[in-house]
Amino acid sequence: MARITRYPLPWTTVYAKGTTAVFLPATGWMEAPRVSKVRATLELAASEGDLEVALGYQTANVENAPNTAVLVGSYQTEDGMLYPGGLTDISGNTASAQRVRFGYMCKNTSTTDRNRGRAGGTLEVEECGG
Repeated sequence: MARITRYPLPWTTVYAKGTTAVFLPATGWMEAPRVSKVRATLELAASEGDLEVALGYQTANVENAPNTAVLVGSYQTEDGMLYPGGLTDISGNTASAQRVRFGYMCKNTSTTDRNRGRAGGTLEVEECGG
C-alpha cells in the first residue's frame, strides 16, 4: 500500500550563472526503490535577473557519484507560488537506483549576472512497499 510523506523544502538562496540548469540539493538521500511519485509546491521570492527555478532530483548507487539531475514539472519564472497538479511518476528512474535526493533546478534564460533569489516549499513523496 502506498503512502504520501511530506518533506519541507527549506528556504534557501538559489542562483544560476548560465542557461544550463544546475542542481542544488534540498533534502538528504532517501531509499530510491521506495519512491514512486512526487509533487512539490514551490515559492520563489526576491528573484533577480532571468532566474528560473523548478523541482528536480538525482539518483545514485553511491552517494558521492550521483547521476545527472532530472527536472520534475515546470520552471517558476517570477516571484510567486508554483502549485502542482497530480503526482509525477519517477519510478522508472528510482526503481534501479539505491538512493534519491530532491532539490532545486536553477537556470537563466540569458547569460546576465546577478541571477538569484530565494526558494522554499513542500515536497510530497508517494512511497511504495519496495
